[in-house]
Amino acid sequence: MKNANVRTAIILAITTLLVLTAIFFIRQPWIVNSPIEVEIADEVASGPLREGHPAPQFTAETVDKSVFNLQDLQGKPVWLIFEATWCGACAEEIEAVQETYAEYQDKVHVVSIFVEEDTRKVIKHQKSKNLRHPLIADHRGKLTGHYSVYGIPKHVFIDSQGVVVTILEGTLTKDEASAILNDLS
Repeated sequence: MKNANVRTAIILAITTLLVLTAIFFIRQPWIVNSPIEVEIADEVASGPLREGHPAPQFTAETVDKSVFNLQDLQGKPVWLIFEATWCGACAEEIEAVQETYAEYQDKVHVVSIFVEEDTRKVIKHQKSKNLRHPLIADHRGKLTGHYSVYGIPKHVFIDSQGVVVTILEGTLTKDEASAILNDLS
């Protein structure tokens, strides 16, 4: 009888531990969820991202809690940079991106989208690299999917009418980025 009670208590304790562990992983407390999840506009056509086609419209919250709505930016070109804090190639181009941003910030909107990254990690990265342009932590990968991101860094240049003009994968130099931005502005 005593062995049966001990066995029942052990089974109950293990079951409780498994349930609490499952709840912990389902809630994912290590991911800081933005009050505004990335929202993709309904009218976006499905299919791969292509030059000459409208850019998928979205709304997201930047890591500094500003609302970024791509549609609101029409009238001024946009440079989207898909990257990650752990990406070596992305780190190589940080200085070029910052210099280009400083030169073109009045003519072009620049935003970095961190692929499946935790907001806290992106904020830490922003501070350590002194990044001044808007950053979005796409922790669920919604933008990554809608923008057909299969490798990083990926650069998407959108004209003032909201049409994708140039898509490039890999690192960009300041001169390469400037040449594209000069054509857009």
